[in-house]
Amino acid sequence: MNSSETWRFLTALICFYGFIKEFKIGEPFIYLYQSEVLNLTREQLTNEVYPFIAYSYLLSLIPVLLLTDLTLYKPTMLLEVVGQTVY
Repeated sequence: MNSSETWRFLTALICFYGFIKEFKIGEPFIYLYQSEVLNLTREQLTNEVYPFIAYSYLLSLIPVLLLTDLTLYKPTMLLEVVGQTVY
């Protein structure tokens, strides 16, 4: 495999990994679970829960991006896979 083929293969592999990572089967059922099982109202979800999730994810991206710059993408992806498997 020459360098051009290696580059294309790695790019396709990273794109496939990103697609599989973001493919969340339970995502459509989260609202029903939070409203019926956890007894959270629509106002609580809209004003308290969902903004916290969005902003905490945004803040967690800063150290992840810095870690990726220091270690390149492979150790970061491995750490992410381990974290999602445990979660």
